[in-house]
Amino acid sequence: MAQYWNPDMEKLDWKSIGDLQARKLRAMVRMFRHQPFYSKMLRQSHIDPWDIESCDDLRRLPFTTHEDLASNPESFILTPVEKAYTGPRLMASRFQYLFYDTLVGNSRIRQIDEYYPVTTFDTANGVPIYLSKFDMGIFKELCGRAAACAGLMQVDRCLNAHPYGQSIDFWHSHYMAMMLRIFSISAGQAGPREGLLAAKRLNPTVVACDPHYLCFVAKASEAEFSSLRIALLSGSTLDGPLRSKLQGMLEKAGASPVLVDSYAVPECRQSFPGCPGGTGYHTYPDVHIWECVDVKTGEPVGPGERGELVFTSIDGRGTALLRYRTGDIAEGGIVYGECESCGRTVPRIVGPIQKHTGSLADELMSALLDVDGIRYAQPVRAQGSKPMLRVWAEGPEARERARSLASRLCKAEDNLLTFESQ
Repeated sequence: MAQYWNPDMEKLDWKSIGDLQARKLRAMVRMFRHQPFYSKMLRQSHIDPWDIESCDDLRRLPFTTHEDLASNPESFILTPVEKAYTGPRLMASRFQYLFYDTLVGNSRIRQIDEYYPVTTFDTANGVPIYLSKFDMGIFKELCGRAAACAGLMQVDRCLNAHPYGQSIDFWHSHYMAMMLRIFSISAGQAGPREGLLAAKRLNPTVVACDPHYLCFVAKASEAEFSSLRIALLSGSTLDGPLRSKLQGMLEKAGASPVLVDSYAVPECRQSFPGCPGGTGYHTYPDVHIWECVDVKTGEPVGPGERGELVFTSIDGRGTALLRYRTGDIAEGGIVYGECESCGRTVPRIVGPIQKHTGSLADELMSALLDVDGIRYAQPVRAQGSKPMLRVWAEGPEARERARSLASRLCKAEDNLLTFESQ
């Protein structure tokens, strides 16, 4: 296996990256004329798509918020051009269309594929993000790049412990192993006891899971992790205290793997890996343009400065977003230049990242690690207005201790947390 999944793309100089993004952005914005939400937005804002020529022109475009996406997710599906024209087309317009495609040089975006999405990813609030077959091809390729960046090898044995479902964490871990042809099993959806049994039999060298899950597994001391060399962690924020606690628990269990955390953004249909020994989460400049803006003013901040993360889709179909405000705050902003560990020159998002969702669940999960009798805890998607945390407790005493802890940590208006015991 080569050192890089795509060295021609991941080691470009910054000028070449800028030229590539500008070319793809021009074509993508003009494609937005055939998307229900942005076609209306461009008309109301009196913005001509042909006036967008470079990445600097992004500032002229308004932001997209999660409220816009949640109000009508289907209106953000990018319609194929061929399906946007329902009437007969003259021969002259056919040649004009072909000439434009050749001139722009972005045939990947203009390529016609099935409009019907083959799968969806769900955000933290349950909003569906649609992917077409073409999008799945891009997703698989980027998963391969992420696997190479994280240091996975074909001789590895991988345990995917993320719960099965329309979760970007599960599918990203699945395709990371598949693209490099790594032996992998998925056991996260079976429950904590079955997951521990699978880890004991497999003796994996790579485990992909939530960092809290790995803490509970190491705490139980029932899994065989002596051969574990890489832990791919996503789902919860791996801050400093949680990282130290996890490393200490793994050392007691006889394992000392490299902890590689990821920054997952379902809205952009990708998870961005950290680099072992490097700084920041590696992005994919041929698929997204990332900005870091001031939280209050919305103005771009400088490289390495704290701000809110904003992205624009410049490739793909399905749910395509323009200047989407993630609500996540990157303390280290976005940095450019060569990574000190792997040599990639792609833009990197530097944490720690304060996510706008999941902070209460993460706090509760971390606190439950210190409660005796709690075998495992797992956040469950909110149903209605009630957030849920699924807890496996050994006996009624451990259950009551967990309930008491939740009542102390939750505010009065948030005291809707319920538990399921197993």
